[in-house]
Amino acid sequence: MWANGPVRSPIGSTRLLAGYLLAALGTVLVTVLLVGVDSDSKLSLEALVYLALVVACALVGGRGPAVLAALASSFALNWWFSPPLHELRIASAEDVVSLVVFLVVALAVSAVVDAAARTARLARIARREADTLAMLNAAALVDDDVARLLGVVTRTFGFTGAALDAPGETADGTRFALPDGSALRVTGRVPDEAERRVLGSFAGHLGLLRDRVELARQAQAARELEEGNRIRTALLAAISHDLRTPLAGAKVAVSTLSSPGISEDDRRELLDTVEGSVDRMSAIVANLLDMTRLEARGIEPGGDDVDVEDLVARSRGTEPLTVDVPDDLPAVRVDAGLVERVLANLIENAHRHGAGPVGIVARADGAQVRVAVVDHGPGVPEEQRAAMFLPFQRLAPGGDGVGLGLAVARGLAETQGGLIEVEDTPGGGLTMVLVLPASREDG
Repeated sequence: MWANGPVRSPIGSTRLLAGYLLAALGTVLVTVLLVGVDSDSKLSLEALVYLALVVACALVGGRGPAVLAALASSFALNWWFSPPLHELRIASAEDVVSLVVFLVVALAVSAVVDAAARTARLARIARREADTLAMLNAAALVDDDVARLLGVVTRTFGFTGAALDAPGETADGTRFALPDGSALRVTGRVPDEAERRVLGSFAGHLGLLRDRVELARQAQAARELEEGNRIRTALLAAISHDLRTPLAGAKVAVSTLSSPGISEDDRRELLDTVEGSVDRMSAIVANLLDMTRLEARGIEPGGDDVDVEDLVARSRGTEPLTVDVPDDLPAVRVDAGLVERVLANLIENAHRHGAGPVGIVARADGAQVRVAVVDHGPGVPEEQRAAMFLPFQRLAPGGDGVGLGLAVARGLAETQGGLIEVEDTPGGGLTMVLVLPASREDG
């Protein structure tokens, strides 16, 4: 906006000098030209030509050069064109009136032209100020980075630097104070009056922007604190209930095993109870650890070509499961251990909330392999499906588990370029589809 340099006054020193030169040299030139013209106009032609010179001086240099041109023109009219010639007296009363009227009109015209020129120049300055301020404010609307906006100020006005000083901070430069004691400071040169107006207005905008950024930061910190409190509360609930339940079952089973007179069948059943409780606690702890690693971005997956059938076999658990994996299905390029955890969580979730047999159906889909875990339970409404993947969410009232299985499954899948999609099972139920990248060699 200020590419041609700031306007420091309505009439610059260069134009003022040009106006005075035009008044002096122009009067001489016009006089020489008019002396060579034989005219019986009784000063009317000469007066009009000199009046045009006065107007030109007013347009170029303002009132001062115009007044000089008016006085010099009056002298020239008297000396060269009003009898007696070459004397500072006027023989005709009519010529006296003509010269007086000329001088008054010339001065009045010079004042009017100068005022109009100054008004036009001030209007251009005001427009440039408004355009510059609008540009700066528009930049602030699309960018809330105060440092970048200070860079825009530096480039726009040609300063060597700009900074937003804290209250009480002092440094060299021109300062524009804000109500809270902070200030916009610019260095490199002293801004002119027009620039001061723009910078003073924009300083207030920067202060508001800084306050808005700070409020946003505090709000984000409050949300993170609230989320942390929610997770800690859920974790305590998980430890107090979901871990305590299998621990209590294992403890009772072990205590009973130490009692005399236990039959072999009862002993085997109690050992199964202990094993099941320990497996349950291990699964809960594993999910808690995985969730912690995911939130800390501490998982770096490997990449191997793995057969989907092998992944399913290692993930299926002990519950009944039907498997449909074609023999020509391409391998997938994944971290086998992480995908096993994903499938194990999806299968466990299907067994816990589904009804009837759970099935695994794998199919190739271009450069991907889709592994579907199918159950025939009540399903999940469309509006609740996003909440299934949030940590510590249990949609089924009174259900067991800490609500981390699906959150961990999605996080582990996404760390290696996969994703989990939710679909309805034909005939009723829920289908969780694990989408994995196929091996490059196979597809």
